[in-house]
Order: sequence, then C-alpha cells, then structure tokens
Amino acid sequence: MVLEYTKLQETLKVEVVGTHTLNGSAQNAKVISLEAAPYAHGLHCVGFFLQNGSLTGDVTVKVHINPVNDGSGTDVTVRTATIDQSASQDSCVIEIPTELIGHFEDRNSIRAASLVLELTGTNTDTIDVAVVSKVKQEQADLTENDVTSYT
Repeated sequence: MVLEYTKLQETLKVEVVGTHTLNGSAQNAKVISLEAAPYAHGLHCVGFFLQNGSLTGDVTVKVHINPVNDGSGTDVTVRTATIDQSASQDSCVIEIPTELIGHFEDRNSIRAASLVLELTGTNTDTIDVAVVSKVKQEQADLTENDVTSYT
C-alpha cells in the first residue's frame, strides 16, 4: 500500500502592483521570482491585468521568462500584446500558463527562475497593473482525511 499526502492546495494570489508611469522605453513593471513562495510550491498560471482609461499612445506589453530570479538575466519572450490606443483599447489581460513556460524553457534550453512583465509606451501615460496567480500553497496540520490509500 502507498500513502499519498495531500499537502498542497490551490489558491489565488492577487497583487495590485499599482500605477506605472511609461517613459517611451522598455521598463520592467513587475518581476516575479518563481523560486520564492508561493510560486516555488507550484504554479498553474499567472494573469497580468493592465488598464488605463485614457492612453495617448500605444503600449507594447511583453512577458519574458528569465533564468535569474530577480530578472537580471537574458530574457526570453513568451508572449507579446499591444494596447492599441487608435482602436480605443484601454486594457489588456495576458495569461501565462505553466505549459507555455515549459515550452519556452525546452525550446531555449533554460530554466525559468522568474517572469518579467515589460511595458513600452510611446508617451508619459500611466497604466495600472495587477497580477493574479493560481499557485499551490502548503497546508499545515494534516489529518487522516488528507491521506488517500492505493493498493
């Protein structure tokens, strides 16, 4: 018989990064270390939510994986989007599932230690950034109900 302990549970981590001022060049708006809790326990996906009511120019949004946990290594772009001001767009949602991270890790022979959200704006607009992650979190105080037996 093998016992399996259900030690990890899924949870949502919501972080309001806040308002980010664009300056015409690429800037890291958020770096997530995948080696720090709760991401180190397991990650299903990360969603980046960006919004501004009145952009005066386009905003290019890129998400990179990076082999260094503080984002200081060489970026590998996994997703790109544009908030098109001329089309009256004022928001953007980008979802990064673990399968996409794994695909780019394999393709580029790197191990992703961080996710980097990069913004490039043409003007000095401000944009609001929030991150929602579906992660695994370690449970405390296991009981017999947390054990599944297999034969």
